[in-house]
Amino acid sequence: MIQFKAGAFLPGKPVLPVALRYPFKHFEMCWTGQFAFSMGMLVIRSMLQFVNHCEVVIFPPYIPNDDEVKDANLFAKNVRKLLAEELGVPTTEHSYGDAAFSLKALKAGVASDFTFEEVAGDFGLTGQNLEAYLVSFKKYDTDKSGYISADEFEQVMASGNQAMKDPRIVRRLFDLFNTDGSGQLSYRECIQALTLILDERDLEGKYRVCFLLANPGDDGLVQKQALERTVAGSWPADAPTTLKQMLADCPDEVSLILFRALAEKHIGLVDACLHMLPEGFRPASRSNTATTAGTGDVELADVKTG
Repeated sequence: MIQFKAGAFLPGKPVLPVALRYPFKHFEMCWTGQFAFSMGMLVIRSMLQFVNHCEVVIFPPYIPNDDEVKDANLFAKNVRKLLAEELGVPTTEHSYGDAAFSLKALKAGVASDFTFEEVAGDFGLTGQNLEAYLVSFKKYDTDKSGYISADEFEQVMASGNQAMKDPRIVRRLFDLFNTDGSGQLSYRECIQALTLILDERDLEGKYRVCFLLANPGDDGLVQKQALERTVAGSWPADAPTTLKQMLADCPDEVSLILFRALAEKHIGLVDACLHMLPEGFRPASRSNTATTAGTGDVELADVKTG
């Protein structure tokens, strides 16, 4: 049973709880399961069932205590617990918004193992963002498995910069995003991947993605010439520092630690690397909102490679 909205509990007055139970043998009418997203199928299956039962349990008025009068959420939670115990079902902290999104995800064959509040807090996304990403996920999931396979991911990335046709770069990105090691990307992992790229609150994640896009060798180091080739054609014209200045600070071999320091001093480096991705995956440029103040505070000479 999902969360109750607090509206009915805000006045702090007694409420009359009512529980509905739908016993069934063949088809469950509770707007859940396989046909939850289709009103037409719900109606048809209900009509095809010989008889549909509904049991109504009316409770005595629930009179809130002093704590519940002061806290509408506590009041709602306790009433929900009473109803859930009567129906023999567990409770969950999912909201009405989660339930609505779950129906859309179910229709797309996608699992949604999170709540809106969790996503908003961890990733800074709204329900509108989630629905837009779900549409894209469904488009890229060409085999309709509910997951993005390595081959499907490679096809998506192939629409980016020419370098994204390098299978080693694509595979490393896929492995970075595939946090559970299953060999396929769930919807949740795709949200995490997009947040890693788009969220300005997590620059560390951006640096890791950009470092992989620069195609480090098996020793974990990026050669200066390779880094120059990666960013030469996409260095932002409005960046506070130039490509030439970045290369002057860049040693012949660049570790992840040194790459981070370079990116903190020359913010055009991140924009140039992310330009390799397909257009829909590129964040807004950081260069056009940055100023030169503070960009020279990182002493690259003090950073050790390796």
